[in-house]
Amino acid sequence: MADPLVRIVQISPDGNIDYSKFLNKKDIAIKAYSPVDLVVTDPDNLIISKDSNQIPGATYTEIHLDGDGTLDDLVQIPGRKIGEYSIEVIPEPGAQSTDTYTIEVSTIEDSFGWISVILADNITIAEIPTEPYEFQSTERKATKLIYTGDLSGACSAPVNLRAVLVDENGAPLSEKTVTFGIGGQSASGVTDASGLASATIILEQEAGQYYLVDAYFGGDEYYLPAFDSEQFEIRIPATIDFDPDTFNLKSKGQWVTVYIEFPTGYSVSDIDVSTVTLDNTVVVDLSAPSEIGDHNSNGVPDLMVKFSGAEVNKYILSKDTGQENITLIVGGKLLSETSFVGSDVIRIIVSKK
Repeated sequence: MADPLVRIVQISPDGNIDYSKFLNKKDIAIKAYSPVDLVVTDPDNLIISKDSNQIPGATYTEIHLDGDGTLDDLVQIPGRKIGEYSIEVIPEPGAQSTDTYTIEVSTIEDSFGWISVILADNITIAEIPTEPYEFQSTERKATKLIYTGDLSGACSAPVNLRAVLVDENGAPLSEKTVTFGIGGQSASGVTDASGLASATIILEQEAGQYYLVDAYFGGDEYYLPAFDSEQFEIRIPATIDFDPDTFNLKSKGQWVTVYIEFPTGYSVSDIDVSTVTLDNTVVVDLSAPSEIGDHNSNGVPDLMVKFSGAEVNKYILSKDTGQENITLIVGGKLLSETSFVGSDVIRIIVSKK
């Protein structure tokens, strides 16, 4: 068998880890899942079969590949050539016309290792074509994938995952599947005309954990694979209640009061009040009173904090959404540095006074 592919893991001084680089090899492997034999002709008309071999370094092996108890056929050829590979399928002695076979061609690319293409999938012996299968070996174009989605999210809440796929010249690639992953969860999206793929995941991980959010394009006949990753933080999902729920932009009120409530397993007494912000812009007013109570009388403790009314008013005006109802996000950290986030919808009015 050919030498195994070796992955290079690069760790930079700032702690970033790059898993994307592989040793520079270009091999081709052709697999036939029984009961057939293969005759493979390379672009220079050199042939390898079970009985003879004209291709330097190539091997033909009968081996168990899929665990079904029967021998499969594996042709491995180093130094893949550019051009057409011809693959003739021959029934093994004793094969029945209703028996099925599958042909898979895999190539090693410079950047991402084995990439597979299925040429025949569960085809009966009776349906073997009179002409050989053809596989076009090409120099595929490099691609770049850039993750642009959320970098944090609350457990049990949806997260928006996005990535942009472009070719080596920066042109967007459409109708390509991109797979996203966070801590064992995954979802896929297909790129649009701008090269953007998107998907949504409901987070299952506990708050306070950091993961890598991965985006991966597996490559195809014309383009090489691409990969990107960013650090992702899981936050505590907080219940936020603005009091009152209606905000008058003409009001001269000193403070805007907010109540923060946590799900079971977390305590609002652990919140570092100095870190609490509204939309990551307006900082809590530390000169105002804050206390733990049960504002809504539901038996779950909540933390009351206050923001400067003038600062909130200024911020809302700066958003200039023109909407009557807007969503405001409140977030912060515990003393342990675990983050939390939540939101509430408030009504905006302008008095006629």
